[in-house]
Amino acid sequence: MSFTLTPEIEQLIQAQLEAGNFITAEDVILAGLRLLQSSHRTIDQVTIDRERLAELQQEIRIGVEEADRGELIDSHIVFQELQSKLERRHNQE
Repeated sequence: MSFTLTPEIEQLIQAQLEAGNFITAEDVILAGLRLLQSSHRTIDQVTIDRERLAELQQEIRIGVEEADRGELIDSHIVFQELQSKLERRHNQE
């Protein structure tokens, strides 16, 4: 594959080479492509995080509505159930 670089891009590459940050122009371009790939992964993760946040917010709304209706569970029961789950997981490992 071949392509033509704009003078501005050539200047950016040359500046990186002169600064000693890279040995070859190819190294500069590869670093840029890796950074682009990394930013895409970051964007994907942010999307997942936003979706998870929306799910958690919905769960909180449901819990608040249940509490407003008086549908509460005693904290001792909750902690006993959590302890049981942890023990079962530990025993499975």
